[in-house]
Amino acid sequence: MDSRLRGSDPPAHGHSRVGGNLSSSVLESVPKLLKQPLRLFMDMSNYFWDGFQHAVFGGCVAFIFNLVSHTSEIRKREYLVGLVVSSSALFFLPSHITSTRSIIDWFYQFLHYPLADWDILLFGIDWHRFFVTHSLMIPVLLLVLVLHKPGGYYRFCVGLCIGMSSHLVWDALTCSMFTPIVFLNNVIEIRGYLAKGWLLVNGMLLFLFAWFVTQKVHRSRKE
Repeated sequence: MDSRLRGSDPPAHGHSRVGGNLSSSVLESVPKLLKQPLRLFMDMSNYFWDGFQHAVFGGCVAFIFNLVSHTSEIRKREYLVGLVVSSSALFFLPSHITSTRSIIDWFYQFLHYPLADWDILLFGIDWHRFFVTHSLMIPVLLLVLVLHKPGGYYRFCVGLCIGMSSHLVWDALTCSMFTPIVFLNNVIEIRGYLAKGWLLVNGMLLFLFAWFVTQKVHRSRKE
């Protein structure tokens, strides 16, 4: 998501000094009764547009997957939950509900950030676009682990794969040429077309892997 990237991209929401000063000056100019609703709206709007784009693109990728997979799994609730968790998360929610240093707020952030961006929560903004979270590794591992018992977990992991696929591809199409894929912070990083290629290839391979698995499971059920 571009509003949280390093390099020449806009800084992470809640991390911008300029944005913070501007928000404070705006809040000071409104009546006290309106400050809290306005604060929530300004906080939410920092990520709303990026999250909305991820959600729309995720819906498009899910629609394409529906056309090519010909299975009923993708119409299940668990699949949709996995899709949302990894594509856009609950982007329409305010980014904070309590003090930003509160443990409650930190756990709440996992609803607000999609799976790929949990690297921000776990390691900090300098590790954003960590190669593990911004690749096919986590969804593929989870899907492989639940293959032996197709059901709710299986459908959730298929949705996780498709959502992550859409997230990575959209990041590849929209991110700055200066935004890195981080292997070791400030030591091993790739940028430019290499970083875009990493995101695009991982996203496309993840889509193909999910399609292959669903076809295999669908055929095995018919036999």
